[in-house]
Order: sequence, then structure tokens, then C-alpha cells
Amino acid sequence: MVKVCILTAGKGSRLSNYGKIINKAILPIKEKAILSHILEMFNPNHEFVIGTGYRGNDVKNYLKIAHPNLNIRYVKVRNYDGSGSGPGLSLLSCEKFLKEEFFFVPCDILTNLKFKEKVTFKKNIFWCSKVSERKTNQYLNFKHLNRRVINLVDKKIVKGKDFKSWSGLCYIKDHKVFWDTLKKESKQINKEYQISNGFEDLIKYKKCNIRDVKWTDLGNLKNYEDEKKKTQKFDFSKDKEFLYFINNKVIKFSENQKNVKKKYYKFKLNKKIYPHNVKILDNFLYYDFLKGDNFYDIASNRNFKDLLSQMKKNLWKKKKVNKIHFKNKCHNFYKNKTLHRVKIFLEKNKNIDQIKSVNNIKVTSIKKILNKINWNYLYKGDAYYIHGDLQFDNILKVKKEFKLIDWRSDFDGEINYGDIYYDFAKILGGIYLNYKEIKRNNFEVYFNKETSKLNFPKTKKYKIIEHELKNFLLINKYDFNKVKILQALIYLNMSPLHKPPFSYGLFLIAKYLLTKNVKK
Repeated sequence: MVKVCILTAGKGSRLSNYGKIINKAILPIKEKAILSHILEMFNPNHEFVIGTGYRGNDVKNYLKIAHPNLNIRYVKVRNYDGSGSGPGLSLLSCEKFLKEEFFFVPCDILTNLKFKEKVTFKKNIFWCSKVSERKTNQYLNFKHLNRRVINLVDKKIVKGKDFKSWSGLCYIKDHKVFWDTLKKESKQINKEYQISNGFEDLIKYKKCNIRDVKWTDLGNLKNYEDEKKKTQKFDFSKDKEFLYFINNKVIKFSENQKNVKKKYYKFKLNKKIYPHNVKILDNFLYYDFLKGDNFYDIASNRNFKDLLSQMKKNLWKKKKVNKIHFKNKCHNFYKNKTLHRVKIFLEKNKNIDQIKSVNNIKVTSIKKILNKINWNYLYKGDAYYIHGDLQFDNILKVKKEFKLIDWRSDFDGEINYGDIYYDFAKILGGIYLNYKEIKRNNFEVYFNKETSKLNFPKTKKYKIIEHELKNFLLINKYDFNKVKILQALIYLNMSPLHKPPFSYGLFLIAKYLLTKNVKK
């Protein structure tokens, strides 16, 4: 079985902030990592040699979770970012395991190719395509005559029909010639040691052919974002968290490893309400995929009554806490966090706060609106074990039970309790904004210098369901008006975490609701 080599050592500098948070090989596309798409090009019986470097443990952990049965040999690339580093050096690090014919694939391409189990070739093959002339300097370009490679030009503009750009995928038949040439040639391009150094003698002395392939270079930000838009109508994701659905598992990556641990400890405190088999591995939390109905799809008065009944029985557990300590927690969580998030939002979107009308209601600056809030009124919370993000997209009905996903890690650092009002506000927030429809881009945000018009989808039968929530709160002696204020603060806190135009809409609808509900 021919081996397959994939390099994941580089930093992903062309991907802007993504490259600082995660290894580019495990950026999600179509609900699984780019690396998973590459692995699925080949039969699972292949042996895979994977070069690791930057955030290499994240790559290894993802593969351990998502592809536990593959035969993978890892090679640690020592110099993946310093002087003389580059894909050529990274590939040389793998040489001792590749002294035979092998496939080479970069970790940032997407193609529809599928190779049979025992596929081999009688010559060296480079999979290529025609790219626009102005982009040819981004790639290695092969000059060919009747598909036979006769020359190469790396990272320079080339012209003519006899040039094609290399996708990065190749089959190295004459491996000894390749390795010998790669080791003896020391030239660098863009201060990097390139794989193309190994191709000079291959082209000169051996048969090298090109084959056509449709491929996407996901190694730069624009291409990656464009590819995401093809499969999701609106990018609802957060920049520091990534979600995967693969091989019957739900996998979530978070840059903050502490939050992953907190989520796991929180799960252990009340396993009954969450999916089965929840586990963590450094920056990853994962569990078995749960088949059920998303609550947005089954929203009804009866189902909502059942939900509240089960949450009262199985989720909301009263906690005895120091009242002063808990009041300080609510102060930090509600006021301090809100002021911090507003500051982040305004640093990038100051003009949005100058809008004077939202859906025909006059609004002032967010600073003036927040100054009208009776914060002490909000600090008097009620300590319970809570979910922390109890909107309908995180609620699944499995037979007659409700299971909760994507729970919040903590409430101002507290794992085993938080303010139950926060869960109520999250429920109301999910009634008022249908997040599932928003992810489908079914919302509108219009504004000019002074006025704005928002059109957000609500949960079906939202009036009946909202009325049922209000009755539940009244019967259990909770303050519905407080819930409405916290609902608006939740939208305000979400605004800097999401992308426009949704972020603008969240900020404006928060101002709208606070203006309506905060007592003067």
C-alpha cells in the first residue's frame, strides 16, 4: 500500500487571525477539518505520514478523536518557523519513512479526487490546473508539452497555455532521485525552503506528467471564507471556537483550554441532561452524535410546557451560596462584562451607536441607556445549577426526553452554579430571535446614519410560547421584567462576538429592547 505524506507544520500566516488560533489543517469546512477531507481522498488502509509543528498536539488530538482507526505515523518538524524553514525542510524531516513511492498532499487543499485502495502510477504525477495569470506567482507552475513536464517556475508570474499551476498534490515514483535532489539544492523562495527544490532532476532525468484537477487553495483567508460561504448561508461561528461533525461524533475546539475543562466538570455535575460519553482532550470537548429534534423545529405550547417541567426537575438545582459573594458574581457577569463587550464593539463600530432610531423607536447612545439601568436590581440573582446558553438551538428532544448541548463553561468563574435568571433570559432570547433561521441568513438589517430597520425571525408560535414562559415565571415567583432586561444585555454581549451584519443587528436590537423595558 502506497504511503501518503501530509505536512501540517506551518503556521498558516496567510489566514490572518485563524492562523494564530488553530492549525490550518484542522480549520473546519463542510462541518469537518480540511485534513479530514484530505484523508478521505484515500483508502483508510493507507499508512499516513504526517509532519507536525505549529500546534502539532491539536492536529494529533483531532485525528485521535475523529479518525481513531487510521494508521498514522507522526513526524515532529523541529524547525517550522525559523530561518531556512519551509515545506521542503518539513518534507525532509519525513524522509526516513518515505524511502519508497509515495503520495504527497499539502494540508490546505480541497478536491473531489478519490484514489482506489491499491492505486499506483508508472511515472511521477503532478495534479494541476489553470489559474488566472495574476495568481500564478502564488504557486509552483509547470511548463508542459503534451502533459509531459519540461520545466518549472516557482512563485513567479508566468504566461502562456503551456503552463499549469500545481495544486500541491503529487505522486513521487522516483523517490531516490527526488530525495537526493531535495537535499543537494538549498535555494529559498520567500525565505522558505521549497519542495520544488526536489523536482529539478526528476524533470530532467525522469518521466513527470501533469493531470488536471479541480482544487481550492484553502491556505489563504479569502479562499477559505469564500468556500465557507458555499456551504453556509451565514457565518454564525465565533473566531476562537470551531465545531465538527464527523464519524458519528460532535467535536468542539476552543482556544481556551481552561473553558474546555470547566465544561467537562460542569457536565459531570449533572450528566442526565447532556449527551452521553462526553470527553475532553486538551482543547477539544467531544461526544457521541445525538439524534433528536431541534426544539426550533418542534416548538409548540405543549412541548414548551414539557421542556420547562423537565428543566425544573432535572436542570435547575437550587444552591446555597454566600449572598454577598453571589451578588459580586452577578455584578461582574452582568455589568462589568457588558461594559467590556460594549467597549470592544464600539472600537470597531462607533458609527452604529450614532443611529437615533431602531424600528421607529428613538434611541440614545448605549452609554446613556446603560446608565438608566438599576444594576442593583439585576444583582439580586437566584443561585442554581444552570445551563448558561439555554436557547432552542441547544435543546434536542430525544424520544420523550430533552437533552442539552453547548452549555456555558461557567458563570463568572463558578462552575456549579449561576443565576437562574440568566437561563430564563437565554430562553426568551431564543424565542425572540430564531437562531436557526439566522444561520440560514433569513434576517435583514438596514441602516443609514440616523435610522435603522431590523427584521429578525422569531420562533414559530412565539407569542403563545412567550406567554407560557411569562406564566411559568409568575407561578414560580420570578420577575419577567428582569428577564427582559437581561435578554437585551445578552444580545449586547453577543454583538462583538459575531460578524456583520448580525453583529450590528444584535447591538441595535439590544438598544431597542432596553429603551422599551428599562424603567425611567
